[in-house]
Parts: sequence; C-alpha cells; structure tokens
Amino acid sequence: MYAIIECGGKQYRVQEGDLIRVEKLAIEVGSNFTTDKVLMIGGDNKAIVGTPYVPGYVVTGKVLNHDKDKKVLVFHYKPKKNIRTRYGHRQPFTSLLIEQIQKGKVDPVETKAEKEPVKEAKVEVEPEKKEAKAKTTVKAVPAEAEVETAKSTKATTTAKPKATTAKATTTKAKAATSETAAKTVKTAKPKTAASKTESAAKPAAAKAVKTAKAEAAATATKGTKAAKSTAKTTTTKTKAAKTENTEA
Repeated sequence: MYAIIECGGKQYRVQEGDLIRVEKLAIEVGSNFTTDKVLMIGGDNKAIVGTPYVPGYVVTGKVLNHDKDKKVLVFHYKPKKNIRTRYGHRQPFTSLLIEQIQKGKVDPVETKAEKEPVKEAKVEVEPEKKEAKAKTTVKAVPAEAEVETAKSTKATTTAKPKATTAKATTTKAKAATSETAAKTVKTAKPKTAASKTESAAKPAAAKAVKTAKAEAAATATKGTKAAKSTAKTTTTKTKAAKTENTEA
C-alpha cells in the first residue's frame, strides 16, 4: 500500500518504512509528523484518487533530522559590463521516516509557532472626551464697580450724538456729489443725441448715393439692350429682303 502526499508544495510517493527528504519543517527533531494531505491511495489492486484530498486517510511519521543539501554553485556573467559573480547555495531540508498509512483523525502537529502563543495586540480605545461645559458663575458686583459702569454708560450715550452728527455730514456730502454727477450727465446727453443723429445721417446719405448709382447703371444696361435688339431686327430684315430677291 502506498500513498501520494503533499508537503511543502511538492508531491511524494511514500510507503511504510520509507525515508524521504522534504522542505524544511518547523518541527523539532524526534517529534511526530502527521498529515492528511493525501492525494491518492494505491495498492491491493485498487486506487483512490482524492478531490483534491482523500478523506479519512492519514500518513504519520517521525522527524529524524534537519540538514542542508550539497552546495550548488551559481555564476552570473554579463558581457561588456565587468559583472562576474560566483556564489554557492545549500538548500535546507528535513528527513522524515514514514511509519503508518491509515484511516483516522489527524493529531495536531507540535510546532514552534504553536508552542509560542502569539500575543494579541491590544488596541485600547480611548473614550471620547466630553467637552467640558463652561459653568457660568454670577458674582456680586460691589457698589464701586456699579458706579464705574454707570459712568461708562453715560460716556457712551454722550458719544453717540457726535457719531450721528458725523453720519449726517457724510450723507450730505454724498447727496451733493450725486447732484453734481446728475448735472454732468444731463449736460452730456445733448451731445450724445447730436452725435447719434449725425451717425444716423451718414449711412442714409451713403445709401442714397448707392441707389442713384444703381439706377444709372440699370438705365445704361437697358439702353444697350434696346440698341442690340434694334440691330438684330435690322439684320433679320435685310436677310429676308436678300432671300426674296434671290427667289425672284
């Protein structure tokens, strides 16, 4: 009986007692390894193909060691660029011993990531600060302060008439300026009217000249047409007379 399992993005055909090398796993040496990523079960004249995995089948094994593969040399070369790089690479791997292929549930694999619980980052939500409402406190005003406030109110009342007089003077000045502007507009209006009449008269005169020229040209064309028609009639009469003489 054999199985095809998936591990580290690759597929391996395994049987009980096989030693395989897979991509490095985060499991301690000597711990158990279990996987339920069984793609296919074969043997005993039967084959079960998963979609993508076969349900209920588990492959268990043991981690023997972690090591690195043989060195592979890598050389980069680019012509006319003075680039010559040479380095080596050793791919890490994990050796597994396959023990059983059976049906059953998968036991959780002990990994370093599981042993070290991830600390959840606590996000402290700051409570919204309530706007502190300003408390209005009414304090008793002493008698001296009341006297001072009364004096200040009197001063403001005396100052108001002065301000009103200043406003009145400014309004008078504005009225005077508006009157002078109106007078200038009235004086300017007759000139504009006269200029309008002159400008209106010029196109009328030009139109009259154009109409006179057009009439003269029309009369001239009529005279030429009449002369041509008379000449044509005379020529036709002479031709008719010649034909009669020839016939006679």
